[in-house]
Amino acid sequence: MNIGAGTNVAAFLATTTRRIAARTGVAPAQEAVYYAIFDRDVQALGLANHFYAVGAAANYSLLYVLVRALKDFSFQQIVELGGGQSTLLLNQIAVANLTSANILTVESDPLWRELLQSKVRHEVRLLRLSEQQYGGFNFSGYDFAATTVPSAIDFLIVDGPAGGTRQNEHSRFGALQLISRLNKDGFLIVIDDAERSGENALCDAIEKKVENLGVNYRTGIIKAAKQQQLFASGKFISAAFY
Repeated sequence: MNIGAGTNVAAFLATTTRRIAARTGVAPAQEAVYYAIFDRDVQALGLANHFYAVGAAANYSLLYVLVRALKDFSFQQIVELGGGQSTLLLNQIAVANLTSANILTVESDPLWRELLQSKVRHEVRLLRLSEQQYGGFNFSGYDFAATTVPSAIDFLIVDGPAGGTRQNEHSRFGALQLISRLNKDGFLIVIDDAERSGENALCDAIEKKVENLGVNYRTGIIKAAKQQQLFASGKFISAAFY
């Protein structure tokens, strides 16, 4: 598109944003909206907004989902796959006694795990990747067979290991091993980067496994700089409408 002297820049930007959203499944203009809501909520909770939601880190729509869910619900067991800004948020909320949940963060990078563990009080567990296969996909995913996985998980956050390239497109399929560990009375799953083909395929696979659990559930999608897909059941089902 050529921009002439008489072009309405605001209209051009709006059109461009819509085209990006339609093509990639994201809505970058919404990032400012989710930032404003997140900032309002953390300040109301007495927390510090020292987060860097840029680049590959958790974006503001993901942070918004996490803080809203932890405000709305009382979780017992949180498992986070892939550590970063979201790990720091979970720690702030726990330190402020705003949740009594047991929190476990899983990370495959030793140096990153060590850095995160020095900043948070809950366990950041080092879990190496292993070669795995699911549904015809070969991938390197978290080796859950090498550790003890909590049971009755009611909040599962899937944001690791690293993905998004041809080599590690399906790396997060390892999360499927945890579906059987979900709390059948109610759970919330948040899949980050759901606009990407690998995570999109993961969402399809999760939906099939959740259906096999025989529970009533709803799904929701949030779009900003990135996309998150939510699976919610039981007393957490309203989170699907975030």
